[in-house]
Amino acid sequence: MKLPKIVKRSLAVLALCMTQIGGAQAARDENQFNLNADFENAFGYSMATQAGCLVFIGGIVSIDQKGELVGEGDVAVQAHQLYTQLEAVLKAHDLTLENIVRESFYVKNINNMAGAGEIRAKFYEQAKAAFPSTVGMEISKLGMPGAEIEMTAIAERCNGVQ
Repeated sequence: MKLPKIVKRSLAVLALCMTQIGGAQAARDENQFNLNADFENAFGYSMATQAGCLVFIGGIVSIDQKGELVGEGDVAVQAHQLYTQLEAVLKAHDLTLENIVRESFYVKNINNMAGAGEIRAKFYEQAKAAFPSTVGMEISKLGMPGAEIEMTAIAERCNGVQ
């Protein structure tokens, strides 16, 4: 079976990065990034952590700089805010949506994935980036009251790995 190029690239990046992660522990503080430090500190996490050549981005919910929910009850507005925040995290690491190799979505109603998917498609089309490996799942509750969708992502920094 012939594997698609994106799968081969993802496996190669993962193998390379696994060899680099051992040295990442000592520089953990330097490799953490906060998009909204007050909000993230209140919930005890960092928006992104770099380990080797991977950047793990997590806990993106639709909030503004004050940590207040954006788009209550509107999954499309919340998805747009998620991707706006994702692009800000990527930019801080000199990355773009082209570097995303994995996304995970958590929604309170799986039927809302279609609306979020339309927004996602627009962001990837605008960036001229291929869709990454993705999973979506319905869960009963999210950590942010009023949030309908949350996402995590993994980006790769190992340019030139085939």
